[in-house]
Amino acid sequence: MALTSADWVTEEALRGALVGSGVPLELVNEYLGRHRGEPPKLIAGQVRTDRTFRVPAQQFLGAVAGAGGSSYGYEFRWAPSEGPFAGISVHCLDIPFAFDVLGAEGVRQVAGDNPPQALADVLHRAFVSFVRELAPGWPAFGGEHKMTIVGPDGLQTEEDPLALEVAMWAGK
Repeated sequence: MALTSADWVTEEALRGALVGSGVPLELVNEYLGRHRGEPPKLIAGQVRTDRTFRVPAQQFLGAVAGAGGSSYGYEFRWAPSEGPFAGISVHCLDIPFAFDVLGAEGVRQVAGDNPPQALADVLHRAFVSFVRELAPGWPAFGGEHKMTIVGPDGLQTEEDPLALEVAMWAGK
């Protein structure tokens, strides 16, 4: 969730809010260290995204895998290079890629003038494969494979990209 107009957010205020919500200071400092150099308003938006979407989604995927089921998740990391969301992979930006509708009304305002068709081809193919075969073409979540990343270079996997974020919000 991009908080693009929240210029009032400072790193000190963000640190205080996170510690005040029960996140241990060491984890807060590590998290903020990962985002060093980013505007505090964008870090605050990332905190909201992590807490609201990313961590619960990963916990759900893990619960399904732990119960013996197959679950498939991905994290979309491509971001436009121009426009109001330049450099930010905002919530739902993946939808026009997944449905291969990059030319649809409103997409340019969020994805910029030149969203990569090749990335739409990859993600759309994965969605069609999931609908037809119940598998998107990448490994199920769990075991050694933790998360598929959809980014500027196509599909990659990361073992546990949210370990810190899950630790921050454990039991909250």
